[in-house]
Amino acid sequence: MALQDLRQAVQGEIFDYPMLMHHLREYKKPRDKVTQLLKDKSIIRLKKGVYIFGPNYQRNLICLEILANVIYSPSYVSLEYALSKYGLIPERAYAITSVSLKRSNTFKTDMGLFIYKVRTRSTYSIGINQVEVSPHGRYLIAGKEKALVDLISQAKDIQDVKEMQDYLYENMRMEKSELRKLSQKLLYEILESYKMSDILIKAIYD
Repeated sequence: MALQDLRQAVQGEIFDYPMLMHHLREYKKPRDKVTQLLKDKSIIRLKKGVYIFGPNYQRNLICLEILANVIYSPSYVSLEYALSKYGLIPERAYAITSVSLKRSNTFKTDMGLFIYKVRTRSTYSIGINQVEVSPHGRYLIAGKEKALVDLISQAKDIQDVKEMQDYLYENMRMEKSELRKLSQKLLYEILESYKMSDILIKAIYD
């Protein structure tokens, strides 16, 4: 069976349209077969050209962070999702939030909502970590400092230390004691690369 051959060929859980067509090449109407596979949930389309295996064919739990990197690339997980993952904000993120070099975008999929915010190339790489999930899967995610600055950079109306403190401790319900564990040196470096003021530093450490 073509799908079993595809499952054997794909080491992870994600595959693209050319690979799918390759394994359906013996069908007279491969696109009709794709429609059938989608209908019975043997495969799931995340966006045009990107698929994962359905529940009956999955070998491992689907890693949402890997999906986020693949759905819109280049990108790294950040903002509310990363901060929630690190325990810096109490609420669970309703969407997998990321930063990308491309324009801002949103993808509604069977695996959840994926939101992407734009970042310039000069500020992109500093403060990112690579996490290896398995020999066949890894993803990029902002470190705590990077995710925090990415979030603050979206809040355009913050003008002074008091407003920053209100945003961090009242709106986002972050704990000052936890923020003070962050690397002040790395925060400075990221803020400098983003050409942002040191209001954030003063709000945390003063």
